[in-house]
Amino acid sequence: DENNTDILSTKGQILIEINELIEAETCYEKLIELNPDNVDYQYDLVDIKERLGVNSCELISMVDEILGKKPNILRGLLLRVKYLKDEDEAFRMYHSRIEEDPLNATLHLGLGLLNLSLEKNSDAIIDIMTAFRLNPDSEEVNKVFQLPYIQDVLENEEIFNELIMLVENRILKLREYAMNFGIEVDEYD
Repeated sequence: DENNTDILSTKGQILIEINELIEAETCYEKLIELNPDNVDYQYDLVDIKERLGVNSCELISMVDEILGKKPNILRGLLLRVKYLKDEDEAFRMYHSRIEEDPLNATLHLGLGLLNLSLEKNSDAIIDIMTAFRLNPDSEEVNKVFQLPYIQDVLENEEIFNELIMLVENRILKLREYAMNFGIEVDEYD
């Protein structure tokens, strides 16, 4: 059945694996037509288009459109950074998004991963711990805590305690910033 999303999804994945990208593109376009709210299909289509050689400006535009829908924001931000190929622009983009939504744990996590990829480790740890403090139940954040470098830092009690103080101060400033701009803020514990 050409309208069965499970079959189409499996077919699309197989086509990607065997490098039949034009057919995979058609398959994912059909999946999106059938299920326009599934952002994972949309991100997969962006990945296919990258492999087909679509220019980075068009890819960024596609990712921005998906990001406007909010779900799976971390994947979108990481893809956007990948296509930017300009770390200054990536930092501006993250800081701009954080300005709009200062208590969004996923944005802080994305900034932390960007810092980590650029070996700005102390900034990365603070960003990642901020993300954890904002949303300790986040599956994405908890996966990052399993990275060996992060584990090593967290096991050093002196560094850990210093980081906690930095992160708590940062959270208070973010909350104050949010309230100044009329953004609703939950109770803080």
